Amino acid sequence: MTLLATIEELRDFDTALLANTIGYIDPTPPHEYYMGGSIRSLTPTIEPTVGVAFTCELDSSTPDSVARKDDTGLQGYDFYDQLAEMSAAGLPVVWVVKAVGTRPDHECIMGDGMGKSLFASGCVGAVTDGGVRDIKGLLSTSFAVYARGVTIHHCRLRFRSFNQPVEVGGLVAGRCDDDQLRDCRRRARRRGPAGRELRSHGRPPNLGTARGPHHLGGWLR
Repeated sequence: MTLLATIEELRDFDTALLANTIGYIDPTPPHEYYMGGSIRSLTPTIEPTVGVAFTCELDSSTPDSVARKDDTGLQGYDFYDQLAEMSAAGLPVVWVVKAVGTRPDHECIMGDGMGKSLFASGCVGAVTDGGVRDIKGLLSTSFAVYARGVTIHHCRLRFRSFNQPVEVGGLVAGRCDDDQLRDCRRRARRRGPAGRELRSHGRPPNLGTARGPHHLGGWLR
């Protein structure tokens, strides 16, 4: 069975049922595969979804006057490159975001604009220990979010890292292994300079066919 077929079958089961089952088929201890209650669904009408994890660290709360100068977007690889890799992966994706700003209660990692860009790239939902906004818009896109709560605005978005393990809600989320990541990048390059197009236009082109109403009621590592 392919990974995509496995993901599609897992979507048919309640998250709690899957959690109860893992202990019978996998030696991973329970504390390593469920999140704390601080991370909750803000789109509860959307049904369960499973996807592969793409990760990043994002600072959305630090004022310009005290911000660091190591925004990864200024160093080459940025959010739009990650979107291109999501599109090239050919699988449903869950964007897992560690909020790393200096004001945790003011973190707002995304709204419906980013949600549409992510969804168009094959991402079906986001999990974060920060806040989000534009819930109605996200629901209309069928983009599911798990977060600490709603935050109305954000400071400048500064991405600190991509595709590295991050801890969110007490779980460490990884990414695909190095060989899979290199394959995603090769396919993204073959599709053309998507990242450059995104940066130059300020908005994403159609990076791939949206995958329909995949839903995120529970997230599996």
